[in-house]
Amino acid sequence: DIKALNIFIGTNQILKIGDLGVAKLLPTKHTLSTTLVGTPYYLSPEHCKGENYDSRADIWALGVVLHELLLLEKPFEAKNQAALALKIIHSEPRKIGDQYSSDLSKIHQLLLIKDANLRPSITNIMSNQIIKKQIQKYFVVDKTDKNGNMILNQNMGLSGNVNMNATTQSRQKKDKASVVNEFEKHNQTRIDKLKDRTKE
Repeated sequence: DIKALNIFIGTNQILKIGDLGVAKLLPTKHTLSTTLVGTPYYLSPEHCKGENYDSRADIWALGVVLHELLLLEKPFEAKNQAALALKIIHSEPRKIGDQYSSDLSKIHQLLLIKDANLRPSITNIMSNQIIKKQIQKYFVVDKTDKNGNMILNQNMGLSGNVNMNATTQSRQKKDKASVVNEFEKHNQTRIDKLKDRTKE
């Protein structure tokens, strides 16, 4: 059950997913399921149609989280679950606009592809050049496997330790400050617009 409330930031700035009260474990990556599990706002189109779904439904949910982080709103909202399901199936989410980079816009669009067969897997995402470029900013790549996937730290998921050199750490601090500034500016713009509307 990937959603914004289930993503936790540790003191070492490592993100972890937790509170998986309604999670469903599928035996293999090829396993399909039809059970209605998940938080309504984060359900994928195939899930809403009652079709088989797999791990790509989690990719959709990740796209919803990204949308929330960038625009401070859910991509689809409705007064009841039936109306919400119809919106998820048939409506398009608002584009993030030019306040963010074109690379980020492309990732946003990829994650929220309605057709599960066209939506990327987590392997596809990690192999995406845009994502690879960002990973290399923050982490030292230990090695790559036979498929060209980057292995950052085999114990990262268990210990939360990330192998970073001094240069990478310095760059991370600067990039983090830049992201915070960009977010604050965007948020202030939204607040100013709301104030203008109330004056009218």
